[in-house]
Amino acid sequence: MSIVLVVYWRVRIGYEVHVAHFFGPLVHAALKEPGCLNYNITRSRGNKRIFVILQEFTDLEAARDHQLSSHYKYLVEDHILPHLEENRTDVLDGLDIYQPEKVLV
Repeated sequence: MSIVLVVYWRVRIGYEVHVAHFFGPLVHAALKEPGCLNYNITRSRGNKRIFVILQEFTDLEAARDHQLSSHYKYLVEDHILPHLEENRTDVLDGLDIYQPEKVLV
């Protein structure tokens, strides 16, 4: 069963472009991690300062490894977090609802 992190970031006024500049490299690096299954960054339609990051990892250890990575420290801790008004994370358990049937050839 996977683990999903839903991260809510509200950026300080005037830093939206600065913060968004680091999203491409962050997604690119995260998706190369062995335990990262999915990594999407979305933006609120109603408030352009609000971003929601949907991260799916194989397990909690993979999520921790992501947060300990050098690219996370450089991109997120050094260049994004200092410009946020709000930063919160919800941790969810993935549900294995759909199990495709095995096809025997």
